[in-house]
Amino acid sequence: MPSTRYFLTLCVRGREPVLTEPSCAERLVTAWRELQESGDLTLLAATVMPDHVHTLFILGDRLPLGRVIAKYKTLARDHGRATWR
Repeated sequence: MPSTRYFLTLCVRGREPVLTEPSCAERLVTAWRELQESGDLTLLAATVMPDHVHTLFILGDRLPLGRVIAKYKTLARDHGRATWR
């Protein structure tokens, strides 16, 4: 539902600790920026752990929650290393 706050946890497939690599961190930040700039969400807070990500955001008006999550997973993929389950 648009304008609703969501707390989302996404885990790396196989819980591999690949999010400690700088290239993965850069990809995550870029993905959040792109989603925010496109109006899909407003990021309130995020925490990156070695094998998962916690995100608190307000859903935008453009896309439903499932589409925003799918878009984030696609944008945050780091050349096959960080694949989400």
